[in-house]
Amino acid sequence: MSVIQSLISEGVIVEYRDFRSGTFSDFSGNDNVATPTGVHLMKGGGARFVNPAAAGTNLISIPNTASYDFGTSTDFSIYAWFKTGEDTSARNMRLFSNTNLSGGVFADINNNIPRLFFGAGATYTLTFNAAIDPTISTHACWVIDRDTSGYTYYNGSLVASTEANPGNRQDNLDTPNPLQLGKVTTQTANMFDGTFNAFLIANRVLTATEVSQIQGELEGMKWPTKTSGKAKTNLTPNTNDSSLVVGYNMKEVSGEVQDFSQNTITGTVNGNPLNATTNMGSTLRFNGVDADIEATNALLNVSGTTELTVACWVKTNITTGTHYCIVNGINTYAYTLSIASNGRARIVIDQDWGGDMDIYGTSALLRDGQWHYLVGSLTTSGANSTLSLYVDGELDNSNTFAAYTMTMVNTGLYIGRSQSTYSDSTFASAEIYNEGKNASWVATQYAKGAGVVQYKTDWGIAESSSVVSSTGVIRDSDFTILSGQWRVNSTSTTKSIYCNSSGVISLPTSVMAGDSKEAAYGTWEFTINKGGTAPLFGFACQENIDVLDGSQNCYVLHIDGSRRVRLRKVTAGSLSDLFYSAADYVSNAVEYRVRITRSPTGVFTGYIKGGAYTNWTLIVPEVGTNPATDNSFTTADYVVWELDTGDSFILSKRNGDDAFIKRVGVWNG
Repeated sequence: MSVIQSLISEGVIVEYRDFRSGTFSDFSGNDNVATPTGVHLMKGGGARFVNPAAAGTNLISIPNTASYDFGTSTDFSIYAWFKTGEDTSARNMRLFSNTNLSGGVFADINNNIPRLFFGAGATYTLTFNAAIDPTISTHACWVIDRDTSGYTYYNGSLVASTEANPGNRQDNLDTPNPLQLGKVTTQTANMFDGTFNAFLIANRVLTATEVSQIQGELEGMKWPTKTSGKAKTNLTPNTNDSSLVVGYNMKEVSGEVQDFSQNTITGTVNGNPLNATTNMGSTLRFNGVDADIEATNALLNVSGTTELTVACWVKTNITTGTHYCIVNGINTYAYTLSIASNGRARIVIDQDWGGDMDIYGTSALLRDGQWHYLVGSLTTSGANSTLSLYVDGELDNSNTFAAYTMTMVNTGLYIGRSQSTYSDSTFASAEIYNEGKNASWVATQYAKGAGVVQYKTDWGIAESSSVVSSTGVIRDSDFTILSGQWRVNSTSTTKSIYCNSSGVISLPTSVMAGDSKEAAYGTWEFTINKGGTAPLFGFACQENIDVLDGSQNCYVLHIDGSRRVRLRKVTAGSLSDLFYSAADYVSNAVEYRVRITRSPTGVFTGYIKGGAYTNWTLIVPEVGTNPATDNSFTTADYVVWELDTGDSFILSKRNGDDAFIKRVGVWNG
């Protein structure tokens, strides 16, 4: 456990702020609320007092609390980490105070010498003996043992200091005044000019070891400064699976792709396909003319076997034609996995064209520019064999027939090609196994790709020191304000976007990986707190305008005034319901995590967690069905929040991931 956390657990830390966190929050557990004036949080750089020339306008004020009433006998320690914006060798600069001229303490730097005063400064004083350079990172700590002495520390080390009026060390320090950083009492001169990184108060003597450890811990602590994030998956197959015959993750090196099985069947890349790193890892984009991957090895011969699995992640670059994915053989075929001329998946064994071992998908049309996971699996048990075709983690079609042993003898493997027909497609993986995989295995493999995060908000968006105006971009974020008033709120554990006055903010889907087609499908997750009338979350919008504008086409998650949860479609600004729950399905002022998934065929499914729903729960409709199908709009260029005063949604939490998240596919992890 860290020294600071250990002191918090001990109950001796009564005030702890680390402004590098991008918040003004109190991490001591007391949650004392700070009000900044003329102070901006810098991304990864603490709290900057921005206008010292404006007298009296630069401070962080914290309401009075009994935690700071040290009376006549309570020992205490005050730790400040700061850097001044100018040299103080010939001037005075205020650091902090909670004095009312009779109780409390205050500190300043005078001629580069830090000083701590009791009350009005006419009684006890503890002063560093030597000058420091406060224009560089400075850790200063005053430790007061009320019975024996005061001690001072500079950058973690004990340094000499002088007590004035040590007999007044037991003066009464109780005070009704707020704690102020950057200012002393009501004075308006000599305001702090610089940056505060951290501030800490303990209600006991900190030992020399603890002070040194705090300095080291703070210097070594790195707060998350990213405002948003993305992730890429590693679709490399499980190398410990003994049934893996060959597996490629499409990372081309010197014209070859590496086989991750133990068989080292290297693939030769032809036709100079475009090699790119995407959310799906390394990918190869074939041109439909002369690009493919070829490999030859005796282990690729499947004749005499009764079980087989072929699988790949693929998306078509065009909406027409046949797209061959994995083919064994060039003139005779032991198996072919493809997207057929009718746009559906197809698996054929031993050239059984039109027979029992030739099956097509029954639902999904796959030439849509989206990522799809295709799996063909032949299993044999007793007197029967079953050929199954899976699309995006779900069984799409299957056929059972008399136990079958494969006969075609081929040692050649082709990815993206059959004879002279080349696929105009992009591949992220291709795998072959010498056993038939079941539905559970397929679902697990699909989730690896579908769950990839295309975009998520993160902790690094700085807390607002005042209400954000109705135009521009929320600082340190990707959110554009279209109307209303907004701010970033924070507690010691949570950052949220809060609506101060009803309005609209938007997020371009261009900040996510992929294109507007990918942005209209997949999984959206967010945590909302309904404090206003009826928040609207437009998660697949075509225009950068209000959700209900006459030019808008989109899909919306809506919590209405009767606290129904509604999945809705907006067509030219007009609302219609796909489904909605009963009234009072949710409560005001409660955080709810919502998940909406949309499959490539337009099947929407809605889930909720929070309040009475302790686990992910399928939203129960009063009207309509959940899941519901609609494929009217197939592109999305914006995500739009239209909220009322008091509504908020979470950007990030320290102890959990309640961010806004967009994932590649349908994900229910």
